[in-house]
Amino acid sequence: LDSFLRDRLTSDDFLHRRIAALRGKGVHGIPKLLGVIEGGEITRGGQSFLEREFLRCLAAAGIPRPATQAVISRRRDRLIRVDFWWPGTPIVAETLGYRWHSTTAQIASDTARLNRLLLDGKIPLQFTYDRVMHDPDGATAEVAQALRPYLRTAS
Repeated sequence: LDSFLRDRLTSDDFLHRRIAALRGKGVHGIPKLLGVIEGGEITRGGQSFLEREFLRCLAAAGIPRPATQAVISRRRDRLIRVDFWWPGTPIVAETLGYRWHSTTAQIASDTARLNRLLLDGKIPLQFTYDRVMHDPDGATAEVAQALRPYLRTAS
């Protein structure tokens, strides 16, 4: 479902209209489909399995939903986009899967991005696949700690 929505092969509106049209006696699977759609709301915007899993962890920990794939800076003629940003705060987070963050060139690019974020006054947090999958409580505790001073002033 995430892939179909991301690739614009379907839309939320279409899915909800079809569900409404199909509801009735003898039609099975509608509650399960609604559960998938509702679960997808939590992870909407994540562009990889790891990003969607991180969004699930944040929701389970009660952490406010961040903006996803947010453009927050510019480096020469390139936009700096982060996986997650909490608007109104300098807190950004990146999930680092092995596929996109393992070669020398990728690490060099990641380092330049990290430095640019720091120079722009952002507080970047980075979480590896292992951290998200095997220590979600520790990862979300760090996010909560970073957000705490900014969320307190917003209330």
